[in-house]
Amino acid sequence: MTKFARVFTFVVLFFIVSLSSEISALEVGDKAPEFSLPNADGEMIGLSDFKGNVIILDFFATWCPHCRKEMPGFIELHDAYGDKGLVVVGIASEGTEEVKDFIDELDLNFSVLIDNKESVGNLYGPIESIPTTFLVDKEGKIVKIYEGFTEKDDFESDLKELLE
Repeated sequence: MTKFARVFTFVVLFFIVSLSSEISALEVGDKAPEFSLPNADGEMIGLSDFKGNVIILDFFATWCPHCRKEMPGFIELHDAYGDKGLVVVGIASEGTEEVKDFIDELDLNFSVLIDNKESVGNLYGPIESIPTTFLVDKEGKIVKIYEGFTEKDDFESDLKELLE
């Protein structure tokens, strides 16, 4: 194969991969894909376990400073709205021990699932920055996508309407 043919093939493949990742990216209005992941205790939990609730679905990493900064807000939201139909679900991309330590250190009171192979991240993404958070309504549709650090008040104002 000539050098030109190799470069041409690479460019075409790169274009196809780029195009396919754009096509698979979820958008507001899309149905949130079903998944099942283990929590830190090994129990399998699926998105369908939270059917009929408003869901904050947060993709994070334990080493991420902005992710850590968001966690107290999620704890507060869970406390304030958990009995009104809000479920907060964190999805970590690390292994079980790191996640257990993170849960204990921050005293997290909501579900944290482990996606160390990033299979769910790929369903919802590609996730290009962390944290990335999806707000899902009671019917399972994505109503908002937040990329990067987001203040608790911003989440709260968006989810209040959904809980009524």
